[in-house]
Amino acid sequence: MIAVLSLALLLICQLAAARPASEQEGAMADAIKYLAELDSFYSEQVRPRFGKRGVDDMRSLQNLERFLNAYYRKA
Repeated sequence: MIAVLSLALLLICQLAAARPASEQEGAMADAIKYLAELDSFYSEQVRPRFGKRGVDDMRSLQNLERFLNAYYRKA
C-alpha cells in the first residue's frame, strides 16, 4: 500500500515538474511569434541565384559519384 502511494506521489511530482511555468509559456509564445515574423520578412527578401553555379554543382556531384563508386568497390 505504501509503495503504491509512493509511486502515485512520484508520478504526480513528475507530471507537475514537466509543465512549464506560465511565464515560460508566454516567453515561448513570444519567441515563436518573433521567429514567424523573421521567416515572413526574409522569405520576401529572397532573390534567385544567377551565374555559373550550376557547372560547379555538376562537378561536385560527379566527384561525389566517383568517390562513392570507388568506396563501394573497395568494400
